[in-house]
Amino acid sequence: MMSAKMIIASHAKMGKSPAEVMPDANAALCVNNKEKMFVTVWLGILELSSGRLVCVNAGHEYPVVRGTDGVFRKK
Repeated sequence: MMSAKMIIASHAKMGKSPAEVMPDANAALCVNNKEKMFVTVWLGILELSSGRLVCVNAGHEYPVVRGTDGVFRKK
């Protein structure tokens, strides 16, 4: 889990989008993974200047988002 977190964070800090981060992180996690261990990930990158959130889902249930109207919606 810790190595997955570090690999994902290092790829994200390179300025990659979540869609670019996950395949690269997955490839790195698969190297020497004889036990066939896996992780599930929801990765979101928030652009503070615009409020834009870009995310990717890798094995998790889809998130629920609360709109400005207070209504919860699946994304």
